[in-house]
Amino acid sequence: LGDYSLETNTFNKIRKYLNDDLVNISVLKNNEVLFGAKDGFIHYNPSMNVKRNTDFTTLIRNVSTTSTRDSVLFYGNYLRNDSIAVQQLKEYQPALDYNDNSINFTFSATTFEGSDIYYQYFLENYEKGWSDWTTKTFKEYTNLKEGKYSFHVRSKNTNGIVGKETLYHFSVRPPWYRSIWAYSIYGVTVLGLLFTAFNLIDRKYQKEQQLMALKQKKELTKKDKELFQLTVQSQEEINRLQHEKLESELRHMNNELGTSTMHLLNKNEFITGIKENLHQILKKSENPDITRALAQIAKNIETNISDDGDWEHFQYHFDRVHGDFSSRFKSAFPTLSPQEIKLSAYLRMNLSSKEIAHLLNISVRGVEISRYRLRKKLRLERITNLQEFILNF
Repeated sequence: LGDYSLETNTFNKIRKYLNDDLVNISVLKNNEVLFGAKDGFIHYNPSMNVKRNTDFTTLIRNVSTTSTRDSVLFYGNYLRNDSIAVQQLKEYQPALDYNDNSINFTFSATTFEGSDIYYQYFLENYEKGWSDWTTKTFKEYTNLKEGKYSFHVRSKNTNGIVGKETLYHFSVRPPWYRSIWAYSIYGVTVLGLLFTAFNLIDRKYQKEQQLMALKQKKELTKKDKELFQLTVQSQEEINRLQHEKLESELRHMNNELGTSTMHLLNKNEFITGIKENLHQILKKSENPDITRALAQIAKNIETNISDDGDWEHFQYHFDRVHGDFSSRFKSAFPTLSPQEIKLSAYLRMNLSSKEIAHLLNISVRGVEISRYRLRKKLRLERITNLQEFILNF
């Protein structure tokens, strides 16, 4: 027994001629076989070497758009320099408008091995793989999105031989609202809107900052006014307290000055009276020893009246009340004597000539003479009142 192999492709072309219900096969010599057919018989001789067409391809015969109107894009041939080109050239790769995104392909195979030709196709960038084998010689795609596409198609003859595939490249433009210019406009619009929104937000922020700054300024101004008013009130209160204190001190010093003045007046008046009484006694006394003793007493009294201790105590309180009058007056009129300084102080206190006479231990006439001399040293006009001048100094 020899080996054998199953051969099926050779009989594909005669399958449709054989009877379906009654098969009559007669074996002749050398493995020659007769097959009973519907119309006659078929002779099979395996020793005959039949040349088979294995080098064939699939041709795209027509490409057209079907979206709005039929528009043929390809008639089956490419022309290049007045000659027919096999491959699709770049200038023949159409760019379809988005409105023409439905396309129809018609194709055929260059094989004559039987009448049953099968086709397989797929659209790159749209389908994932080859379709099932079919005898249809056309394919339509509708509502394609924008992008680049390549249509692949191949065929298979009756003997099961697959020929070379053919490609057709084309592209679909995006709609105007998805074009580069549209996206550019969108980008510019978005940037404009963002810029406008940023400006509006920035202006709002600046306005809020200005309002906040103005509010803070008003609050600070209000606080400053309140603080200023409080400071003024505090200062007024301090000034009032200081004024009251100064008035109290001044009253106290005036009281002390008045007490010192009265004490000095009373003392000098009392001593002057004693001195006059002693002079009267001396005039009447005839005893020399008593006369000498009384004279000594009168001399001691004179010394006591001339003592400057009381004056210094008086001057201390006087200058405190009258703003250091003695020093200022002495500085303004350096030729004045101490007696004239005292006279000026007593005149400023508005004392009478009699009171001044007791304080200076001179007569009232002596006070008038001293006032006259003081006017001359002060170089006062006749119409100028001496006491008013000293009070205003």
